[in-house]
Amino acid sequence: MLTVGNRQRQRGVGLVELMVAITISLVLLTVALSAFASLSAAAVDALQAARLNQQLRAAMSLMAGELQRSGYVNWRAAWGLVDIDGDGSTDIRDFYQAVTPLMREMGGITIGAGGSCILYSYDIDGDGGKSTGDFEHFGFRLSAGAIQMKTTGAHDCNSAGWQAITDGTVTVTEMSFELGTYQDGASHAAMYSVSGGGTPAGPAAFCLPSPGAAGILPDTHDTLCVERRSIRIAIAAQLADDPAVTMVLENRVKLRNDRFNPFQPGG
Repeated sequence: MLTVGNRQRQRGVGLVELMVAITISLVLLTVALSAFASLSAAAVDALQAARLNQQLRAAMSLMAGELQRSGYVNWRAAWGLVDIDGDGSTDIRDFYQAVTPLMREMGGITIGAGGSCILYSYDIDGDGGKSTGDFEHFGFRLSAGAIQMKTTGAHDCNSAGWQAITDGTVTVTEMSFELGTYQDGASHAAMYSVSGGGTPAGPAAFCLPSPGAAGILPDTHDTLCVERRSIRIAIAAQLADDPAVTMVLENRVKLRNDRFNPFQPGG
């Protein structure tokens, strides 16, 4: 006969121990879920901020690139290397008389609607002037929380013909344009003059638009005044579905094409 000796007494888990274990597990699970929720919320916030950043930077890049073209005229097409003044040669005076009026017209920039709208032009088809076959009157404005670009219609801030370049996920709360002049150094003044013979005359304090100015270089005593210009663009926006996510962008764009303001000194 097989005899079983001292058997070890076995016990199960008590109710109190079980409740303590469950409580600890629930606390750990709550902490883990809370950390996961925080990380998820942070990821969503980062994604929303990135979406806002992407839209505003894309809009800013488009506006900066477009405004840098302001005032461009294909001067070869505008002039045609023709002897306009009839002196028997094609020289700088012929260039001034043929091209300067177009550069001055194309170089005009209008800022309206409290600074939130800008209008400009450039020779998009390269024909040397404002073409009737191609739309060459452009602009940007803030309207109903969206940045809009002028694509057709009359060249003003309140007419029809604007198309949004930001979508409904973003609400633009502020946008402003500020036109100014800039100076790169002593040899690149914000304003300078060119004499009738085309010789640079250096910085000129008198190079300002003159009321009642005469035509373009009718004689050798006229002065051609040139402005080196820049435009400051400022944008503030928020996400449409989460106004707490905001962003502010600012950029200063140096225009590639100087503007000509011709007048007769003392005129």
